[in-house]
Amino acid sequence: LYHRFCGGEAAYQGQLDEYAVYALALTELYNRTFQTSYLDGAVRYAKRMMELFEDREGYFMTAHDAEALIARPKETYDGALPSGNSAAAMVLERLTGLTGEPIFREAADRQHAFMAGQAGAYPAGYCYGLLAMSGTIYPHKELLCTGDRLPDEVKNYLKSHPAHDLSILYKSAENEKELAKLAPFTGAYPVSVQPVFYLCQNNTCRAPESDFRQLAL
Repeated sequence: LYHRFCGGEAAYQGQLDEYAVYALALTELYNRTFQTSYLDGAVRYAKRMMELFEDREGYFMTAHDAEALIARPKETYDGALPSGNSAAAMVLERLTGLTGEPIFREAADRQHAFMAGQAGAYPAGYCYGLLAMSGTIYPHKELLCTGDRLPDEVKNYLKSHPAHDLSILYKSAENEKELAKLAPFTGAYPVSVQPVFYLCQNNTCRAPESDFRQLAL
């Protein structure tokens, strides 16, 4: 990624903010459209973010292969916009719920531990980082929807609920192979013509349910 695009030219190597916020935006697009291409992009850029910026104790603002500076800062304070470290925490937490992959759970836990240490003296300055942390402190659920279409009940639910404590995946005959690569746990669930819902929590899924209203979300 690059820092700016102007007059047909992309220039200046992207920093942590670019990768974290772009990956976060891709998760939002997946949550709105359920197109696996957006989830794939979020996974790829989050992994690239980890490769370029992670220090095992937070994320540097500049990449490991960027021009050497006297000091490499780690911005953690949330001002008018969330810091790159807070955005990184959020995207790692979201991808944990969406993919079920241990690499994101472990990275999110490392980042939450780092941010907790930073926020201790002045929590009000780390609102977005704390919001990301709440995803692991409070109960979180995953809902897998299978079928030849995404039911209107799910779309209506998302319009009226922020669903911060719920990750939703949609699996169809058309996207099942691609989705299985991004969220391997979905491979165990068959695709039927009529919508079927699997509600999971703490790596355990309830019995399949065909009536969305019976899920009691």
